[in-house]
Amino acid sequence: MKQIILAFFARDDFEKVVLLEYPRRGLYTIGLITGTELDEIQEMTSEDVISVYVPTSPNPTSGYMLFVPKGELLFLDMEVDEAVRLIISGGFVPPEEANNKLRE
Repeated sequence: MKQIILAFFARDDFEKVVLLEYPRRGLYTIGLITGTELDEIQEMTSEDVISVYVPTSPNPTSGYMLFVPKGELLFLDMEVDEAVRLIISGGFVPPEEANNKLRE
């Protein structure tokens, strides 16, 4: 399982880590930006939307692909690998702890 997850997230396809309200207002989840070149979708929605992959825990290779208005995203100062560790651990390993364990 670890090898599959690493192969899936080792690519540079994910640009940034974001926080978004999902699945309802007041609840937040981590998402990974997968693209911004969405001309046809933006024309249909008349909004500046970004494609966001929302991985599930503990298996982040399953998840949801959402088109989210840019104004509804909070951009995090977190690396993709840190976000994936947080998701896989179910929140038990916060990003700073993951970094410390990697250094040891």
